[in-house]
Amino acid sequence: MVLGIQHTHATGPPITYTSLRMRKDAEQESKSLVAQFHRLMQIIKKARFHEAKSEATKIHDSEERAALAKQQVEKQALEFQRRFARQAAELAAKDALIQQYRQGLNVD
Repeated sequence: MVLGIQHTHATGPPITYTSLRMRKDAEQESKSLVAQFHRLMQIIKKARFHEAKSEATKIHDSEERAALAKQQVEKQALEFQRRFARQAAELAAKDALIQQYRQGLNVD
């Protein structure tokens, strides 16, 4: 009997156990099974690492896009505020001019 275990979040190598009879009767086969199990666990851990790295890259890219979109929205908001302030100043100047004309014509 050959038994191999690996915790899903383990960082160390897997643990294997080979029964005494298996080691005596099929030493090479048991060593081969243990080596295959170790390779399989390494492949699985690497696959998880690459998947996590890929997801982290996607998250980072989306955060950058969100930050860029936020900057663009803030820039547009600032431009709208400036335009509003300019239009408000123009309107106040026109109101003052209308008021001057009314005073000059004595119209209320």
